[in-house]
Amino acid sequence: MRVLSILVTATAAAGCAGPSGPYATGFGYGLPSPPEATYLIGDTVVATANLPVGELVTAGGYSLELDLTFAPDSGGVRVRGIAQSFDGSLAAPGDVNLTTDLSYLSETLDFVTNRHGVASVETFPQLTGAPSHVFFPARLPHDLFPSLPDSVVDPGSTWVDTVRWHSDGWEVEGDSRAVYTYTLVGDTVVDGHNLVHIAVEGEVRLSIFTGGPGNLTVRAVKGPAAGFVQWDPRRGLVAYRQYEMDLTGHWARPRRDPFPMSVRRKVRLRLIR
Repeated sequence: MRVLSILVTATAAAGCAGPSGPYATGFGYGLPSPPEATYLIGDTVVATANLPVGELVTAGGYSLELDLTFAPDSGGVRVRGIAQSFDGSLAAPGDVNLTTDLSYLSETLDFVTNRHGVASVETFPQLTGAPSHVFFPARLPHDLFPSLPDSVVDPGSTWVDTVRWHSDGWEVEGDSRAVYTYTLVGDTVVDGHNLVHIAVEGEVRLSIFTGGPGNLTVRAVKGPAAGFVQWDPRRGLVAYRQYEMDLTGHWARPRRDPFPMSVRRKVRLRLIR
């Protein structure tokens, strides 16, 4: 898998942040100029199931270059995305260890955002096979357009948002609910650009369903997530984002006792043009 260093570290970014504000006009999503952008997105995951015979570990990651275009919409701004490059790999246990190369996404990204965040999602990319059990592109609109406040905020101010997404794919169904608290830290400078640094923490619940009636397998995990957003007031877009999840729960299969499992995930994205 090609490894991309796409983001400054959270420590370095936070170390540059300092109070400023208040933030009001312009602190929201609108029609950017120019009405296009490109993001580089990285997602890595390690899922561990603790069976009586030992651990089963599924691990992998991908890099995605995503081109976005923006247009006015009655609900705010319509965002459409096309993957320009997508590559990665996933090693999954089974009768034999299976390593899958990730190189293809079907469908495109199409959603509407208002001033404060994602309003509705029309379509999102799809995966097949083992990767579709681990990676869920349905989360992409919410990763790219996290919640912004609906009022004037000062450094230290917080706001709360609930993020829900659902993916009913060809082979697997995923459902997630997360409650995030955002804290405005202040101004920071990254690579010569003035950005607004926002700390993020929350609690995530994720359920993954495979099989059908009488043969339904359920993986249900929950736990904390933490990271940061760096907002570019000049572009009116997120310049950087990074977050990590540490989830625990169980894997339940028909006619068998459930066994513990954990999921550790790290997501990074960067506005590259």
